Amino acid sequence: MKSTSKMIVAILLCLFLPVMGIGAGGQQGETGTAEPVKLTVAYHWTGTDSKAPVWEARIKEFQSAHPEIELELVVRGGDAHRHGVSQEFAAGNPPDVFVYWSDENYAGLFKRDGLLLDLTDFVKSDPDLKNRYNPSGLVKDSYQGRYYGIPLTSYYCFMYVNEKMLKKYALALPTTYDVFMSSMEKMKGQGVLPFTTLAAGGDIELLWSAILLKQAPISEIEDVVSGKTSFDNPDFVKTTNMFQDISGYLQPGLIAEDYEYPMLQYNNGETPMAYSASWMIGTVGGEVAESTVAMQFPKIAGSKADPKVIMGGHAMSLYASSQVGKDEDKEAAAKTFMKFMSDPVVYARLTEEAGSITAGLNIPYDKSKVNPIIGSLMKLTADLSPYAMFSALCDAVTCDEMKNLLDGIVVGSASIDDFVKGTNQSLIDNRQ
Repeated sequence: MKSTSKMIVAILLCLFLPVMGIGAGGQQGETGTAEPVKLTVAYHWTGTDSKAPVWEARIKEFQSAHPEIELELVVRGGDAHRHGVSQEFAAGNPPDVFVYWSDENYAGLFKRDGLLLDLTDFVKSDPDLKNRYNPSGLVKDSYQGRYYGIPLTSYYCFMYVNEKMLKKYALALPTTYDVFMSSMEKMKGQGVLPFTTLAAGGDIELLWSAILLKQAPISEIEDVVSGKTSFDNPDFVKTTNMFQDISGYLQPGLIAEDYEYPMLQYNNGETPMAYSASWMIGTVGGEVAESTVAMQFPKIAGSKADPKVIMGGHAMSLYASSQVGKDEDKEAAAKTFMKFMSDPVVYARLTEEAGSITAGLNIPYDKSKVNPIIGSLMKLTADLSPYAMFSALCDAVTCDEMKNLLDGIVVGSASIDDFVKGTNQSLIDNRQ
């Protein structure tokens, strides 16, 4: 009798458990079929960004390889993405996984506030991940000895110089500030656009920071950031005067153009010199790329700056919200996605197809497919030390304030005094 009762119970369990949605493999629907884990992924590599085709192709590969994970993609341009993610965190509804700037006034804020998923054990325990990343990238994404990001790209800011075009006008390479300025004046006199630089979205601040790193030693810069000394010191004022002088050689209205526009000017042979970043290498090709020499910003006579310092650092990383850790299945899905999207194959494609400097080690890229500017840049930076742009050292409010004021100098709506006093006051009011 007892054995008959046990058999009946076993049969009933077999019949009803699938209907109740109970079983191995995570959540199941009413039919017993496992439902995919939903993951919100936000990023800004889209449109004409040279990294977009690589990133979007890899996402499609992930979707094919992992049908058990359903991605909801939130794709926005640079500033819209930056502000959007920040606002979503403030509202308590952040994306599960997102690409973001690793600077202290961006992802650094999320780290300090405990808003990011701790990835330390994940990275250290996975043999595939353990030696995949450049240690400096992991350090940049760490806080109090713990890892919170998966590094994707690094960057350098430098002078793109079309040596062939300079020779056409009998001009020397701009190794010094005086040569740089005299060359621009000569080209302007011949009706040639002398120089261009990244300008949209506040990125003209890269040019100001480049001048600063050639004018002031790092110790002086850090004293200003910490509040030990004031922003209105002579080196910072001189830097701003030089910035204003150089901006007079830019195309009028440049900051209102699309982000990629300055490098299109350079790639089209409209100008022989551009100050830009390594993330824009992919916009330059053909004969212009072959003729390009990567150079530091010109040396300034009498400067106290370290000549072995160049603007650069760790740029973009993948992060996951700490809210993901509240759901075991979602956390596992997020980690699976992050590992897949930071595979050496992705790093190789970013180098070959997008001209990006990646944060991976031992990247199996084909040198014959790599933009020649990368080779020139690697030669330039072999014995140089990267240091962040000034705005990356400040709080987000000061960062936006100084960028707006620099835009104002370029278009004539702000004076040097406005910039110096405004940035100094913002540093005082918002210093962390």
